[in-house]
Amino acid sequence: PHISSSSRASPLLEESTSKENEFHIAFGRKVSISTPVQGSDTSVASSGSRHKCYGKVPSYITDRKAKIEQDEEKQRRMRENAPPAPGLVLLEESERLRTLSLLEENDREAREALQNIPFSMNEQKAARMRDAIQFRLKEIDDTRKIFSKDKVFVSRQNDD
Repeated sequence: PHISSSSRASPLLEESTSKENEFHIAFGRKVSISTPVQGSDTSVASSGSRHKCYGKVPSYITDRKAKIEQDEEKQRRMRENAPPAPGLVLLEESERLRTLSLLEENDREAREALQNIPFSMNEQKAARMRDAIQFRLKEIDDTRKIFSKDKVFVSRQNDD
């Protein structure tokens, strides 16, 4: 048979132009072809065969997450209320606040010293001084983080 230029490349893929029941050569029978509705991105959405809880997180997962959160909260409370390690005692609130104020004063003094390094000083000596002061500022900041907590434990001093 002669194939015109307007016909399709493969005779197996020929379809009739009827929209309802088309005879499909590849399937060898009539096939109902429906056109998708505009705005729907899947055929499942247009057929309405999704279950009523589609897209919701299953209850067993939400229950498991809630249980994990409760367990973590319980462990956190136990750690907070646990007795201190042997050899440690709870620091009094007044002592903790006094230490924090001393740290603030030391921080201020170190920052002033950092700003007062003269430009006319030898570069190597100025760099060493700057490094030493920055190291001290980091120590002060780390200590401030520790003493900013509600409970601070320190090693027990033996006055024997």
